[in-house]
Amino acid sequence: MRIGTLILISLILFSSKAFAQSDGHGRFDIDIDPIALALNGFSVHGGYLTGAWRFDLGVFGLDIPGWAHGNDAFNSSFVGAGWKVDRFFKGLPDGFFVGIDGGIQRLNVAHKATGADLNRIQYLLGVRGGYRWNTGWGNLFITPWLGMGYVLNAKDVEMEGDAFKSSSFTPFPTVHIGWGF
Repeated sequence: MRIGTLILISLILFSSKAFAQSDGHGRFDIDIDPIALALNGFSVHGGYLTGAWRFDLGVFGLDIPGWAHGNDAFNSSFVGAGWKVDRFFKGLPDGFFVGIDGGIQRLNVAHKATGADLNRIQYLLGVRGGYRWNTGWGNLFITPWLGMGYVLNAKDVEMEGDAFKSSSFTPFPTVHIGWGF
């Protein structure tokens, strides 16, 4: 069975269980990642909350700092889209949570000396955990979280005699700021 089919089946089963356990009262939120903005990027996510569950779809992109990818001869960036499913420990969309996520992104690797570049489509799966703090200022919330992603098709890139080493595992710490409706 192909990995994509397994991912889809797992997501459907996980989502079905989550909706079956929900209280039936849903609401929406939207959040951004200011760290992505600081890294010449963007990150916008829409969420649906029901009971202790949050389902998220989003788009994102940023320039990866050299210290993060560790390949001095290259610049790198990505743009993509993804989904998240989170479960809050309290049974409400507040406090600590754990979740799974996945997505697709277009990675760009550019050789600094020559300007030659390469785009590659990558598929991602991961786990994450964090804390959602509903600030009490209207519907404003702040969500610091840490994820560990796995790139299903990570491959090194050879370009102009230099190698851009890719890692299958990618830690991702960030903070999202958002508003509930």
